[in-house]
Amino acid sequence: MKLRWAILIVAVMAFAIPALAGSASSPTAAGKMVYTSTKDGQADIYSMDAFGKTVFNLTHDKTIGARTDVQPVWSPTGQYVAFERQYAKAGADLMVVKSDGTQLHQLVPAMTPGVWNCHPAWSSHNIIYFTSNRDGNFELYSILPNGTGLKQLTRTSAPIQNLGPAVSRDGNFVVFYRAGLLPWGSTELFVLNVAKGVVTQLTWNFRGAGDSDPTWSPNGKQIAFTSDRMGRDDIWMVNSNGRNAVQVTHRPPYMSTTMMQSNDVHPAFSPDGGRIAFVSTRTGATEIFTIGVPGSAAQPLRQITFDGAYKANLSWQMPLPALLP
Repeated sequence: MKLRWAILIVAVMAFAIPALAGSASSPTAAGKMVYTSTKDGQADIYSMDAFGKTVFNLTHDKTIGARTDVQPVWSPTGQYVAFERQYAKAGADLMVVKSDGTQLHQLVPAMTPGVWNCHPAWSSHNIIYFTSNRDGNFELYSILPNGTGLKQLTRTSAPIQNLGPAVSRDGNFVVFYRAGLLPWGSTELFVLNVAKGVVTQLTWNFRGAGDSDPTWSPNGKQIAFTSDRMGRDDIWMVNSNGRNAVQVTHRPPYMSTTMMQSNDVHPAFSPDGGRIAFVSTRTGATEIFTIGVPGSAAQPLRQITFDGAYKANLSWQMPLPALLP
């Protein structure tokens, strides 16, 4: 199964308040990010503003060494963060914590040893989507925030695995990727129409590991994702109908050996859709960068973290759909 920096189910130790109208230069207008970091020696969930300031650890506790917290995602109101807690003994639970670090609790416990409940995605309809192997194969599920209403959304069989869901801002579509596809074996993006239960393939990539880490733009017209179709992991963007795939991050012609061997993964759109945040090793450590989407005036690459700690799994808080332009 494909693994990119703890995006899914293997613990790797080497491994915002809704944005309202306002100045794009203010942290409040730009929204907040959550992500995984080992800054305190344990893989915890952190929040920070869009300029890498006001960093706050949401999940640090006395369970150091026994678990790894990954895959955070904001609730629609920004009051809570759902995430995946992996255990050293194997298996993972879905957890929820308030944005101030209080009220940490299980959402979907792994009732059977070795079961993985992974990668939550919280919709504006207040439904949480996730992937789980509770039936023996990784499938997509949905559940309500109070832990009731569990539904299975996909039904496939090995070697196909359904992974990494991300829900559109209107709550009507879930993009995810499938591993184990034959005959070429790479991962590809698919979209689930929630109301109809219909799954359609979005990308076809016959090179490398494939496409993963999908995330929706605020207006639902584009999807950003990670792809190694050009030889290294880069951030790409494609229209929601699968057309016009474009490479977002590149290696400059004067690149150093470190930059040449670097990878860009885990994209997240800004609340206004004008920039994409991502995790990169282009400076040697795993740091968070932002870059303007292709065609925008805000193209320059910006590094926003500098602490050298391992990082992964970005989520940039989005406004509620009613607040979208």
